[in-house]
Amino acid sequence: MTLNFSVTSVTELRSIPERDEKAGGYLDLFDGFVREAELGLALHAICDYLLEPDAPLAEGTVIENIQALHSSMELEDDCVD
Repeated sequence: MTLNFSVTSVTELRSIPERDEKAGGYLDLFDGFVREAELGLALHAICDYLLEPDAPLAEGTVIENIQALHSSMELEDDCVD
């Protein structure tokens, strides 16, 4: 996976919290991590948001995308297990 594909794939996940008005802090973290090319941390910010008890339930395709990103970026994380 190229870095450009990773940036595109990770930034596509940004739309998930935009649907929830309580996600501002997560979006700020996400944007900062992407700006600094810390894609693994950006992905963790989205995962942390999705693990919040009142976060909307993520669709199966979102979970599959997150799992694929974890694998391709060689990140060990159980947020979608």
